[in-house]
Amino acid sequence: MRSGIRQTQVGKKKLILVIASIVVAGLTITAVLVLARSERGVVLTVDTDKEDYAPGEPVRIHIQLKNYGFSTVNLVYGSSLIMHFSIYDSDGAQVFVPPMVGLMVITHVALEPGGTRSSEYVWDQVNETGEQVELPASFTVRALSWSYEHHFYANTTFSISD
Repeated sequence: MRSGIRQTQVGKKKLILVIASIVVAGLTITAVLVLARSERGVVLTVDTDKEDYAPGEPVRIHIQLKNYGFSTVNLVYGSSLIMHFSIYDSDGAQVFVPPMVGLMVITHVALEPGGTRSSEYVWDQVNETGEQVELPASFTVRALSWSYEHHFYANTTFSISD
C-alpha cells in the first residue's frame, strides 16, 4: 500500500513540475514577443501584387510605413513627400524613378500604435523616357522614407518574363 502512495506523490510532483515548466515557457515566449514588438518600432515595407509579370502588364507597388510599437511615434519630414521608391534592374542600374511630387513644407507625421501610412503606384514597365524596359529581367523596388529622426529602407524583387 505504501508503494502506491509514493508513486502517486511522485506522479503529482512530476505533474506539478511539467505544469510549472509550461507556465514559465509561456510567460517567456510572451515576454519575448512583447519585447520584439516594442523594439521593432516603425517599419517600412514594399511589395508588389505578384512576383512574376507578363511583358506590358502593370506592376502594382505598395509601400507602407507602420508602427509596431506600443507608443505613438512622431516623425518630421522636410517636405510632404513621406515615402518614395525607384526601380533597378538585375545589374543594379536604375531604370525608373517616379516623379517626386511634394510640397516643400515641414510635415509632421504621428503614427499611433498599429498606425500606418501607405502609398500605391502602378508601373507600366517603361523607363523615364517612356521606352519599354529590356526583358526578360528581374527588378528590385527600393523604397525609402527619410524623416529627420529616422531613415527607413525596404526592398522587394519581381520578374518580367514571357
